Amino acid sequence: MSKDITYLKGKRILFCFLILFLFVGCSRNTAPAERKSYDIDSAEKMDLPLSGMKYIPLETTDESLVGRIKKVIYHDHLFFIYDKSWESVFIFTDDGDFVQKIDRMGNGPGEYVQTMDIDVDENGYLYVSDVERRCIMVYWGEGYRNYKEIKIGHPFIEFIVENEHSIYLAGVALNGAINVNLAHFDVENETLNVLEETRYENEYQTLRSSPQSLFRTPSGLYYFDHLSHAVLSLQDGKATTHLEILSDRWPSEDVMESWQNKSPMEILTDRDHIRDLYAYYETDKHTLVQLTAIPQIVVLIDKESGRYTLVNRVTDKSFPIFVSACTSNKDAFLSTCLPTAENIEKIMKSPAIDDTLRKKLSELDEESNPILILYDLDYHGDM
Repeated sequence: MSKDITYLKGKRILFCFLILFLFVGCSRNTAPAERKSYDIDSAEKMDLPLSGMKYIPLETTDESLVGRIKKVIYHDHLFFIYDKSWESVFIFTDDGDFVQKIDRMGNGPGEYVQTMDIDVDENGYLYVSDVERRCIMVYWGEGYRNYKEIKIGHPFIEFIVENEHSIYLAGVALNGAINVNLAHFDVENETLNVLEETRYENEYQTLRSSPQSLFRTPSGLYYFDHLSHAVLSLQDGKATTHLEILSDRWPSEDVMESWQNKSPMEILTDRDHIRDLYAYYETDKHTLVQLTAIPQIVVLIDKESGRYTLVNRVTDKSFPIFVSACTSNKDAFLSTCLPTAENIEKIMKSPAIDDTLRKKLSELDEESNPILILYDLDYHGDM
């Protein structure tokens, strides 16, 4: 009998030890990642070589002629280009061949009245906001002919889709004026949860000087809080700090108060302060942070080492633009340039082009569609 009791006690102790081990192990695995801070005032400024260059002239036809690019999303070897001037979405292959133009302007079923933003989810479904009707139209299937409507019920400026049940909104007007910087919308329950209210009068319109505050990257969804100067990770209906950009050039509360009484042009020409975050994109190797300032500030972070630098310029003189990005995939950042004679002349000197591309470029003129530029920077953090 005593042997049995001793045996049972031993099993209980072992069981408790296993539970404690599993608990500690799970706690470690699910602990939030350490907040990262980057002091750009003390960062070195470097000239960097390019890597992985690719130029993609977009096919130009009467149907595919793009006006003003507001947003580019890359998904499953396709570029979705939102053209605000045409209120349309143009789809091209990753070789620049035209696939389809989605133009559903109107008041009928499956149509939208006035667009403001687009997104593409993990399944390739296309989402288009309708400002007038305070909803988001979703298109999918062959020719994107299937559709449904998600009723938001409030005006908003931007949105980004986590999945079919979860959408984040930026610049939301709950009481006539924009009074919410960031909110989460539960599609299934049709409920809106405010994550960040505005803290100044006309804050969204006055203090933001970048075209967007929501960013889709291969590694996740992000939002820039322009008052805390932090990039927030968006997941499971929540927003948590991912990294912080530190600088003495961020405006103080007194400066932001003074901006309330200044014109947009006065704010845009302020040379003393960083005004906003213009772009935040990631590849597997790097994070690129583009800040709205005079002159422009570009921070490049090596993800493996955690080291970072300010980008002064690229060493390849054939690169037709200053370093910037409007989206990214796992291998490269993407930017665009117009097919001006000067830009084409520069690109022609690039070692990244072959005879086929050279012929395509030679056939372009200033009325042609823009050229997409895929690139990364050769920075390892130990340079």
